[in-house]
Amino acid sequence: MEESTVRSRFDEKKCDHGISFDAKTEQIKIASSVVNGRHCLGFLPTGFGNTLSFVISTIIEESPCITLIISPLLSLMDSQIHSLSQWGFNCARITGDTSQEEKKGNTCQYSIIDK
Repeated sequence: MEESTVRSRFDEKKCDHGISFDAKTEQIKIASSVVNGRHCLGFLPTGFGNTLSFVISTIIEESPCITLIISPLLSLMDSQIHSLSQWGFNCARITGDTSQEEKKGNTCQYSIIDK
């Protein structure tokens, strides 16, 4: 899928998730790589909008999909969970401190339920 198509699909669907801002060119490039099945590694500065980079492909997909975000920073995970919950996504945080029961999904305190 062309980057211009990714951008236009995102622009059409972002209101469904309460997103009122435009995606940056770098975010669209990352999403385009993912949608086209290519491996992608993006090095973006803190505060750039990395969370949106990860989920644009999920927003524009026609069928349900899973986006996995791996982060070394607990505070960053909390920030991403907060953003994703505001956008209406189901999400969970799993860390080294997460119990086996939480990992199985029985009591995960960080799960976000659809609005």
